[in-house]
Amino acid sequence: MRLRQKFHSVSFLTFSYVAALGVIALLATTRTLIEHKIIAHQEKSAQTINMAGRQRMRSQRIGWLTAVYDTVPATKQGQLHDDISRYLASMRQSYSDLSTGTLSLSPDEPLAADIRDHYFGKTQHLDADMKDFTATVEAFLASDSAAQRAKLADKIGSYARRPLIDKLDTAVDLYQANADRESARLSLMSMYSYFAVLVTLLAEALLIFRPAVKRIEQQRAELMVYAHSDPLTGGFNRHTFFDMAQTSVTTALKKDKPISVIIIGLDHFKPLNERYGQAAGDELLKEFSVTLQPFLRGDDLFGRITGDEFAIFMPGFDEEAAARVAEDIRFDISEMAFEQEGKPIPVTVSIGVAAVTVADTHPANAVQRAEKALSTARQQGRNRIVVFTNVEKDIA
Repeated sequence: MRLRQKFHSVSFLTFSYVAALGVIALLATTRTLIEHKIIAHQEKSAQTINMAGRQRMRSQRIGWLTAVYDTVPATKQGQLHDDISRYLASMRQSYSDLSTGTLSLSPDEPLAADIRDHYFGKTQHLDADMKDFTATVEAFLASDSAAQRAKLADKIGSYARRPLIDKLDTAVDLYQANADRESARLSLMSMYSYFAVLVTLLAEALLIFRPAVKRIEQQRAELMVYAHSDPLTGGFNRHTFFDMAQTSVTTALKKDKPISVIIIGLDHFKPLNERYGQAAGDELLKEFSVTLQPFLRGDDLFGRITGDEFAIFMPGFDEEAAARVAEDIRFDISEMAFEQEGKPIPVTVSIGVAAVTVADTHPANAVQRAEKALSTARQQGRNRIVVFTNVEKDIA
C-alpha cells in the first residue's frame, strides 16, 4: 500500500513537474512572441516616425529651392529643377506609404482612426493640403514665367512654414503617440506573462529558473530604453526629448535662470549615406555621439529630433555662453577622424543657437528659433554657428 502510495506520489510530482514545465514553456513561448511583436512594432514605428519627420524636411527644402530658383544663374536652374522634382517625387511616395501604403496603420492600432482623420477628416484634412502643395510645386516646375514662379514660390513658402508644417508635425506626434500606446499595451501583456512565469518558477524550482527571470527582466528594460531613446547616439527620441524639455525649461524659468538650446545639423549626411551606405551613416552617428559626450553636463538634455539634427537644452547658459559651447563642438567635430573605404571623410556640422524666453509656452518655440538659425548657417555655407539674435537683427 505504501509502495503504491509512493508510486502515485512520485507520479503526481512527475506529472506536476512536467505540467509546470509545459506551462513555463507555453508562457515563455508567448512572451517570446510578444517580444518579437514589440521589436517588429518598434522597427515599423521608428521607420514610420522617421518617414513622417522627413516629410517636413522635404517640404522645407522644396520651399527654399523654389525661393532661390530665380536668383541663381540660368546654368544652375536645371539642377535646381531636378532637385525640386526629386524631392517632390520622394515626398509623394512617402506620403502614399504613410497614408494608404506599406507604412499606414492597421485598423486595430490605438490611434489609427485619429491618424486617418488627420489625413482625410474634415477638421485637419492634411491630404487636401498635400495635394494643393504638390500641385503648386508642379505648376512651379512647369512655369516659364519668372513672375508666375515668384507667386507660386510665395505660396509654396507659406505652405512650408504654415499650415502644412504644423499638420506634418502633428502627424509625427500622432505616430509617436500611437507607438507609445502600442508599446505600453504590448509591454503590459509582456509584464503579465512575466509574472505568470515568475509565480510558476517560484512554485517549482526558484534556483533553476532564476537565470531565465533575470534575462526576461533585462529584455524588458532594454525594450523600455529602446522605446524612448535613439539607439545610435544614446540621446532621447523626439517625443521623449520634448516631454523632458518642458520640465527642464519650466524649472529653469521658475528659478530665474537662463536656458538655451542649440540645434546641431550634420552637414551632407544624406549624400554620405547614399555614397557609402546606411552602415557608414550609422557609424558616423556613433562617432559623432562619442565626440559630443564631453560637452554634455549632468543637467543638459540631449536628443535626436530628426535624421541628421540634434538638440541640446542647456540650463544655466544664456545665448552667448551656449554659442561658445557650440563653437567648441563645431571645432571638435571638424577635427574628428572618420574614414570610409580607407579614405578620410571630412565631417562638419552647422549649429543654430537660441535662448529660451519667458514668453515661450513650449520648448518647441525655442527649438524653432534655433532651427531658423541653423537654416541660416547652412545657407551661409555650413560648418558654422549662427545665433538667432543675429538672425533677427539681419531681418530687421
